[in-house]
Amino acid sequence: IIIGLDKANEAQSQAIKDGWGPKMSYYIDEFTEEFSNSNRMTLEGTVNKTIIALLLLFFSASYSYSNANTSFVWMGFIIGFVFRNQLRKSVPNLLEGYKMFMKKNPNSNAKLLFHTSWGEGWDIPRLLKEKNIPRESVLTTYLCHSCREFEVKKFTTKKENCRFCGGEKTQETSNVKHGVSEDQLNQIYNLMDLYCHPFTSGGQEIPIQEAKLAELVTLNTNYSCGEDSCTEESGGFPLDWAEYREPGTQFIKASTLPESICDQIEKIFKMPKEQRLQLGRKARKFVQQNFSIEVIGKKFTKIIEGTRVWGFVSRVDGVHKGCLLYTSPSPRDGLL
Repeated sequence: IIIGLDKANEAQSQAIKDGWGPKMSYYIDEFTEEFSNSNRMTLEGTVNKTIIALLLLFFSASYSYSNANTSFVWMGFIIGFVFRNQLRKSVPNLLEGYKMFMKKNPNSNAKLLFHTSWGEGWDIPRLLKEKNIPRESVLTTYLCHSCREFEVKKFTTKKENCRFCGGEKTQETSNVKHGVSEDQLNQIYNLMDLYCHPFTSGGQEIPIQEAKLAELVTLNTNYSCGEDSCTEESGGFPLDWAEYREPGTQFIKASTLPESICDQIEKIFKMPKEQRLQLGRKARKFVQQNFSIEVIGKKFTKIIEGTRVWGFVSRVDGVHKGCLLYTSPSPRDGLL
């Protein structure tokens, strides 16, 4: 028993130093309690923990990274962000908020998971260096062009060799031309413990809804389309922001406050696990009730059925030209 525990602890410590460490569906104590409560084991807790420790030893030796073929993830707290690497996605703000959180909670084993391209938009390695954040603190998705397998690990270079099929420089970070499947994306969301989406503005930030469907508690900037997704009934929490203006257009933009990011991450991190799970279920239900095809389809049907369409056809140089005008719900409301 002593040898088993020592070896497991040694393997787990090394995995953490390397930047990764697998975990079962529950932490050791919770996993032991689940087995005991279900009467699958009647052994004493010490023996139970030893069995789990030996399992951890085996899997620590077998898996270095999370990938499509394994359900083991970092033994800590993962804060996810799924986004196209555009300047309106507030990467510097999130990094600053994360840095503040880690300063207050140095033993949290928290990491960021950026599912995005590192070849456009923000220069993430430069931002990490500027903010003195260890590169291994940010994980990312690599996808192979050849075998289509993916893995989540720390960023090294834009292209890497694939450890699944042996392809040379066939792996690269996910991007709009070379992305994961929906099933793989679902697995990536399920690696996360919390979803955080700071942005300057947007019409519909779809990953927020996707994260909710994966039963994740979500944090997002309380502005523009984000206002609907950070209410109590949505299973989300708001991120405060300061106003700035876009040059030329004078559009109002939001600069998400790092202090708010830090506070909200800490709130979810310290939240009891069962409460977090309940909020995740509420978040999924919120999307199903408000964003499903059936719900949105009915709204479009109502708009279309309430619209009067007017048109005419003219003949110019022997060619028929058409013009379609529409008003809603009647001509006296004016043309749209």
